[in-house]
Amino acid sequence: MKNTNTDEIYINYPPFVNLNHFNIFDKFDFIQGKDIIDNDLYYNKPKDIYSLLNKALEDENCVAVNTLGFYKKEISELKSSPYFSYNDGIYIKKKL
Repeated sequence: MKNTNTDEIYINYPPFVNLNHFNIFDKFDFIQGKDIIDNDLYYNKPKDIYSLLNKALEDENCVAVNTLGFYKKEISELKSSPYFSYNDGIYIKKKL
């Protein structure tokens, strides 16, 4: 849709689209196949990768989250996890 007053172009997104999803991966470093063993804050089964990462960003006590849904309070040695499949790993928040 075009706004004739300012000549700016507006895109109509469906109501379920969260525009924060488009750049959320820039806020993390992903290490495939590795995990921070222990140092768990809590577990929250992820419904999708976007909700997993958004929850991590919203929690100031969280420094990382793995793809299984374990939110981490501290970064320690990264190790392989026997619970991970090929695409699993840890997302570590970048300091911005």
